[in-house]
Amino acid sequence: MVIAQPPRYALDRNDGTRPVILFPAIDLKDGLAVRLEQGDMARATVFNRDPAKQAHAFETQGFRHLHVVDLDGAFAGKPMNVTAVERILETVGLCVQLGGGTDINSALAYCEQHIEHPAKTHLILISDLYEGGNAESMLARIAALKQSGVKVIALLALSDDGHPAYNSDHAVKIASMHCPVFGCTPDQFPDLMAVALTGRDIEQWAASKDIALVRGQ
Repeated sequence: MVIAQPPRYALDRNDGTRPVILFPAIDLKDGLAVRLEQGDMARATVFNRDPAKQAHAFETQGFRHLHVVDLDGAFAGKPMNVTAVERILETVGLCVQLGGGTDINSALAYCEQHIEHPAKTHLILISDLYEGGNAESMLARIAALKQSGVKVIALLALSDDGHPAYNSDHAVKIASMHCPVFGCTPDQFPDLMAVALTGRDIEQWAASKDIALVRGQ
């Protein structure tokens, strides 16, 4: 996910509360917006043959964010619905999250294509860092993004008991690039984004929340 400006929900309101943010979702299969029955790819109901049109419908209803899942990519281990995703991005001005697949390097390469102002870009990599593609290329790409000025943050996947579950070797190597690497719960994510997008010290924030950061070599 590439974020270029602070989402409004990331900032505290005057009364100390935060609104509930709804993220509509579009699941992509064979370029169509579908829903699977019990995760079975053979039992898919098509809800819209034009995912970009569905995304536009969400936007006109007032939503500002959209979660997109590449179901084919999740099963194939690499991005599969690139054309459909690109049409969504061309059609709407929503902040789009994209998931699906285990080829982190390819996902980063896709994000890289949409970065116009590296120094003004935050790239949040939410992953267990187990690379299904080329691990060396993944690490090299993260290093190149960091070198270009992109602010890279790696949020580690959490296990069912709420503890970070990840490839420790890759985590240490990314941390060695001076990228913050840690796991946080969903309720902490708005605070994290507020800290990142307002230029405050992420490591200091994590320490204040008793969040352990992965240390580089």
